[in-house]
Amino acid sequence: MSSSHNDEVNVPEAEPWRVTENEHIEQDLLAEDAESQEKVEIPVDDVEKAFSFKKLWAFTGPGFLMSIAYLDPGNIESDLQSGAQAAYKLLWVLLSAHIIGMLLQRMSARLGVVSGKHMAEVAYQFYPRLPRIILWLMIEIAIVCSDMQEVIGTAIAIFLLSKGLVPLYVGVFITILDTFTFLLIDRYGIRKLELIFGVLILTMTASFGYEFVVVKPPIGDVISGMVVPWCAGCGKGEFMQAISVVGAVIMPHNLYLHSALVKSRRVDRKDRRRVAEANKYFTIESAVALFLSFFINLFVVAVFAHGLYQKTNADVREMCIARHDIPDADIFPNNTDPVEVDIYKGGIYLGCQFGAIAMFIWGVGIFAAGQSSTMTGTYTGQFVMEGFVKIEWPKWKRVLITRAIAITPTLILTFYSQGVQNLTGMNDFLNCVQMIQLPFALIPIITFTSSRKIMHDFRSSKLFQIFALITSALILSINVYFISDYVSSRLGTEWYVIMVLAPITVCYVLFVLYLAIYCLVSCEVIPGTVTIRGFSFNKSYENDAPWLAVEQSASHDNDGFQHMVSTLSSTTDGDGSQRDSSENNEPSLQEKTFDDSIAVSIPDGDEDTIFSWRKLWAFTGPGFLMSIAYLDPGNIESDLQAGAQAEYRLLWVLLVSHFIGMLLQRMSARLGVVSNKHMAEIAYDYYPVIPRLCLWLMIEVAIVCSDMQEVIGTAIAIYLLSKGRIPLLVGVLITILDTFTFLLIDRYGVRKLELVFVVLISTMMATFGYEFIVMKPDIGEVAKGTVIPWCSGCGKEEITTAISIFGAVIMPHNFYLHSALVKSRKIDRTNEKRIAEANKYFSIESAFALCVSFFINLFVLSVFARGLYQTTNQDVSSMCLAHNDIPDSDVFPNNTELVTVDLYQGGIYLGCQFGVFAMLIWAIGIFAAGQSSTMTGTYTGQFVMEGFVRISWPKWKRVLITRAVAITPTLILCVQAHGIKNLTGMNDFLNCVQMVQLPFALIPMITFTSSERVMRNFRNSRPTQILSIICGVVIIAVNIYFITQTVEQYLGSKWYIFVIMTPVTILYLGFITYLTIYCLVACEMIDDSVKIPGFDFRRNLKIDAPWLKNKVPRVNGGYA
Repeated sequence: MSSSHNDEVNVPEAEPWRVTENEHIEQDLLAEDAESQEKVEIPVDDVEKAFSFKKLWAFTGPGFLMSIAYLDPGNIESDLQSGAQAAYKLLWVLLSAHIIGMLLQRMSARLGVVSGKHMAEVAYQFYPRLPRIILWLMIEIAIVCSDMQEVIGTAIAIFLLSKGLVPLYVGVFITILDTFTFLLIDRYGIRKLELIFGVLILTMTASFGYEFVVVKPPIGDVISGMVVPWCAGCGKGEFMQAISVVGAVIMPHNLYLHSALVKSRRVDRKDRRRVAEANKYFTIESAVALFLSFFINLFVVAVFAHGLYQKTNADVREMCIARHDIPDADIFPNNTDPVEVDIYKGGIYLGCQFGAIAMFIWGVGIFAAGQSSTMTGTYTGQFVMEGFVKIEWPKWKRVLITRAIAITPTLILTFYSQGVQNLTGMNDFLNCVQMIQLPFALIPIITFTSSRKIMHDFRSSKLFQIFALITSALILSINVYFISDYVSSRLGTEWYVIMVLAPITVCYVLFVLYLAIYCLVSCEVIPGTVTIRGFSFNKSYENDAPWLAVEQSASHDNDGFQHMVSTLSSTTDGDGSQRDSSENNEPSLQEKTFDDSIAVSIPDGDEDTIFSWRKLWAFTGPGFLMSIAYLDPGNIESDLQAGAQAEYRLLWVLLVSHFIGMLLQRMSARLGVVSNKHMAEIAYDYYPVIPRLCLWLMIEVAIVCSDMQEVIGTAIAIYLLSKGRIPLLVGVLITILDTFTFLLIDRYGVRKLELVFVVLISTMMATFGYEFIVMKPDIGEVAKGTVIPWCSGCGKEEITTAISIFGAVIMPHNFYLHSALVKSRKIDRTNEKRIAEANKYFSIESAFALCVSFFINLFVLSVFARGLYQTTNQDVSSMCLAHNDIPDSDVFPNNTELVTVDLYQGGIYLGCQFGVFAMLIWAIGIFAAGQSSTMTGTYTGQFVMEGFVRISWPKWKRVLITRAVAITPTLILCVQAHGIKNLTGMNDFLNCVQMVQLPFALIPMITFTSSERVMRNFRNSRPTQILSIICGVVIIAVNIYFITQTVEQYLGSKWYIFVIMTPVTILYLGFITYLTIYCLVACEMIDDSVKIPGFDFRRNLKIDAPWLKNKVPRVNGGYA
């Protein structure tokens, strides 16, 4: 052991790592230290286990050392100020900051494990000399500022524990002993050191937990503050405090530290499974550590939120004056200003409120935070200096130098500060300086973990890259705002200040952009072959990947191996494990074609049985995903309006529309099964270029309008659930997360995705069913309205509402979607019986799914028929005004007109009638409807773009583009809308636009399913053709009536309206006629040999029919 810790650098026997045969490989000093110490061994058993506590224990340590940075005195002060200023309303910011920190720390740990180097060492090789020197200086500044906060915190803790007998500068000197403590403990191995840090974290948990138990904050308010992402009544002060919380939690130097700490474990990097295993366990350990640190921070926020929120200095001073055993009891001024606290005054307040014991326990907690943080700061300084500067000094000398760099400014500050108050007031300035340095850790970590040269097949996935870039952009924007506000408030905006700061700011921004360009190259947004002066994207980077070398030597075909590596780089999941079909036999809906290698298998057997539950289960899924379109927020709003306006008399319209929808969805599913192509792909082959482009644009418009309704519905649901605390614009932005949810779930296969949709449908069934049970509508009237196809006493408004139900139920883009979803099943297309079987089971499944959707729609219509039919605004207004816990209870005007409702007003009414619980249940149902519908809308947009435009983009890019096309108009609408009423009032217009697009899905689907060239012997029978054409004509005629009524209502009937609308209408009807002629040819009502300019009825179709290869064609057509 003595030789392994020898500090005499001239003894080569003690440093065998200096002997090298490759002079081109740089020696890194952390690797030297790691070799000179005993690394922690990882158990080699339990190889195949998904999880092992024994292995988790072996990997436990680095995450807890890293988590110290989330518990330093700077964090504690930010927490107590947050509680005193905003009560519990910023706890969600603290939680979000920890979640973002967890993701960033995960990247840091993966970098250390995979590359075998820590972040500073990687930066040394990755960047040219001048940029890496600047990077080193920036990080050193961040370390110095962090260490100043930590040393100040420790000195204040000693000052409190000694009741002011130990001066601050003596407390600072005492912290120098951390250096020797560090060296002493380090000699006994890393596990002993980790144990010390564990004790310090437990000390903080016990001390701050004690304060939490003594103060007894209301748990309900604490939970509400964590889960409701809003700050009601907050101003600039609270906003700046929220930014300070984020800045205090996400520390730049901590990313450098974590990548070095993980190297203390002996990971066999020749075995790819061991590397993936290390990534997994380090992620779990970091999550547990940050979970604990979050609760420690939460304790501090809650204690001061309960004790000091809305208290004045005079209130606290009066309480403190009565205490004679508390030092500086008169530190709070005698005025009515809101109380301001820091670490020191926080301890004084606790002593005044609960006695000296509470102050001492607070001091112990702060001391533990300061001691642990200064020691990790020392580590970080050592790693950064080793990595960037490559100084080959003995360990004790390196530690003393890095410690001196950090502690000297603190000593100077302590000597010149006039009392503890001026010293603690430095925290804002130090936080600001650290925020300035944050890009110099954040951008490099994303760069390195996204680089193929460094991480190889463990590089960050595209999804994670996108999330990291968005998060970083958000954090950097927040920091820029905080810095600019801090500088302007402290230095002013005089011309000479601007003259001094302008060149500094320009240099700073340019360097951030310089690093950002490297980052975009690593993420492959910018190709690495581009040449930019001053950049070296193809710089030789020596990073081995021994697990690939082993795989390469085991492979007899080098070309095949290289192909495997390139495939892995795009198909690995978060922990580096492969996620292709070899390990996950379920298909991804993102695949353009569901081929046999990834499709869901259908069980064999039961060939002679008419019906098999086992086979029905295998085919179940696509119909339920399709049925989501019958349950979107547009449908729900149409239902509640129908109930309020016509009572139960339009239920038969709802039933008929579902029957027609069932017929049309059956045709869509058969098209996908028989042709093995979805509807957009067939349209690409079937129509000439210009018609198919027009068709694509029409369907894209329909998808955008549908998605706008669904996003608006989700935002309204969030608005209701938060009782108005979360604005609509924020709610819309939250729905952008659907993209990431969609990509995340998609990684686990289509069956998992179908399960998620079933859960959402079940949620709607439960919530709207609950409202149905509570409302207790007349079952006899419900049954009568469902089976009697008449509407006695109905006028123009009821007819328009009935048409609106049709338009809301039968959505054009849903036909494109269903034909694609059925391709997720593995069907033997060489066997005609299998195809017929698939058609049968998909028809049964779709019928069942639409039966469920019908009952959910019936629940909504019946609830509002029972509650609001022939009710006036005044009736509802008087009922709502009696409720103080309902937001916008005055949304109904006080007049005698019949009430009109939308999604939002429907929720308010239920809250007024049955209490806030009913409103929240309604909002949950709307949220489930919106979430599920936006996800299926994203699918449809992807399939349509792939089929019509044949864009071969990566999965993540296709999804983001189709999502952006849909959500951008909604964001613009939210910004422009003045109040929620104007936003929800858009539904009629959006329904109208979708009805305009309906012929461009309905006619092509009848065309394709009636065409013998597409469907062969599975084409529609003559009765089905006639029935579908009749339904199509009725639907289109009804829609045209509704469109004319809506246009007249919104635009009027002025002559210039006719001048504008006439050519548009002619083009619209001309295109419908064009598609209809193709349809009549497919139905063999017009011979395909007829010559019409602009038509190509015998266009080559690339659709095979493998089941017909063994059949003999008949002379008169068809097959034997």
